[in-house]
Amino acid sequence: FPLNHMSYLISIVIHRGHHLPKADTIGKIDGFVKLQYGKKKKETKVISRDYSPKWNETFVFHGDLGHSIELELWDKDLLSSEQVGYLTIPFPASPVYKENIAWDLKSGFKSSDHSKHSSLTYSIGWIKDIDHLEWALQQQSWGAKIADKKRAVIPVGKRILGDACVNDGDLVLCVEYEKGQVDIKLWETTNRYQKDKLFEIAYSYSGIKYKCRKKTWTTAHSVAGYQVYGELKLDDIPFYYDFSKLTVSVSDFEQLTAFTGEDVYRRHEWNNTYDYKGAKKHVKNIYTNDKHKTITMLEDNGVFVVDFDSDNIDFLWGVYVNDSTRGIVADMTYVMHKNCKERVIKYFANPKEVSKVAKIGMSIQIDDIPSDVPIAASLFSIKVMQKKNTATFNVSQFLPLN
Repeated sequence: FPLNHMSYLISIVIHRGHHLPKADTIGKIDGFVKLQYGKKKKETKVISRDYSPKWNETFVFHGDLGHSIELELWDKDLLSSEQVGYLTIPFPASPVYKENIAWDLKSGFKSSDHSKHSSLTYSIGWIKDIDHLEWALQQQSWGAKIADKKRAVIPVGKRILGDACVNDGDLVLCVEYEKGQVDIKLWETTNRYQKDKLFEIAYSYSGIKYKCRKKTWTTAHSVAGYQVYGELKLDDIPFYYDFSKLTVSVSDFEQLTAFTGEDVYRRHEWNNTYDYKGAKKHVKNIYTNDKHKTITMLEDNGVFVVDFDSDNIDFLWGVYVNDSTRGIVADMTYVMHKNCKERVIKYFANPKEVSKVAKIGMSIQIDDIPSDVPIAASLFSIKVMQKKNTATFNVSQFLPLN
């Protein structure tokens, strides 16, 4: 491996301190942490008068792996600062998440809780920098390329879909670098696959809001040389998580039922009233929220929510979360007005409560429909589908981040 390519981005997260010592004669410690990796030094912000400060700061170092991490605990004073403690963390064999380690306190300092050690919670992780990743991708000869020096794109269509795909460029995997974390995206560069395949991105760790989010557009977006009609996105994956658990799944589906928004309106005796007060007064079997001006209609297969903004309306369809709906997903399309050109699909990592009356595992939302559009509900088409024949692919097959 060429030495000039062996470079990584090392992320060190300083989460919080515990039971820090009393450093001043009067008052609590005004604590901050200095850290050094190799020859590079950084430090956290100061948190005043707190024995258990929450810094939650991410520091990214650029270089090779293997250096010990040197940490110092300091107390900030008005005229000068005083070192209170120190510790050394050997470079770990694998990424670590929220580990706790005791400070070595300098003479004269004791934990603020005499029954417990003063300690620090930290995380450490790393991925190849963009040049290192580019070199690794070139060895695969898959047509991968680096765009904007912060984003790698890999065409993966035929490798995921096989003969069902015309060429690799119909599906493109993208990794986008941010500070201490990455976004993983899957682009659909043709409208054809939106109609006969379901794509999901999932990552098995707690703390994420979405398993993935998807946007589709009526006209293609030009991104990194591709014309993109749909994008699945998994946000903010920290370097210290195990990228071998990142997967893309592709499913066929069987349609269970289909109906229009107007069918929903009819079941609730909606008379195309497009203001919140009128709808609240006349529509039957609904739940309302005066603060957010939303109307919620419970259906057999899901929940339909209408959100009234000042001059437009948002529509949302959500799929219930329960044993009987396992593997069921939905699709909602709309003959889009010129001012509403995209829809957003969200797969929630944990059930989302809607209007305090239902829990959903996924939702489809179309925003900003002008409130003066006539009979808007009739322009919606909702399909409820059962996933089947699901194939799952590990992203590390295509994207050697670690």
